[in-house]
Amino acid sequence: MTRYADKFDVLWAYNENVKPVPTIKLLIQPLVENCIYHGIKNKEGKGRIKIKISLKNNILILTLIDNGIRIDTQNLKEIKDKLDFDGEHSNHIGLFNTNKRLKLTYGNNYGLNINSKLRLGTIIYIRIPASHEE
Repeated sequence: MTRYADKFDVLWAYNENVKPVPTIKLLIQPLVENCIYHGIKNKEGKGRIKIKISLKNNILILTLIDNGIRIDTQNLKEIKDKLDFDGEHSNHIGLFNTNKRLKLTYGNNYGLNINSKLRLGTIIYIRIPASHEE
């Protein structure tokens, strides 16, 4: 991230009640890298990544929002279709590996979802149980 130090800011938004909730290791880092590589590095002007974490009904909700160049409609559809595919991926590896790890750890009802809109950027949603037995 040092390479892009002046290219973007990261904003965190969370309440103290989320701090004790355990998650899998390296959950956010590959997704932030995706935001930078696929959304912000080719954007004109300064980028922004907002990471929101909240707890609702014993579900931890992580939301990563970037204001980068959005994912076009066709690519977004392909990404969404491949999120449930359990094979090898050559692009967006961090996104697919993170989703696979979430499903393996927490079950198929959990994982990530992605959306992208023109002039707004991309949003990644993650839902995981706040209490989980391994």
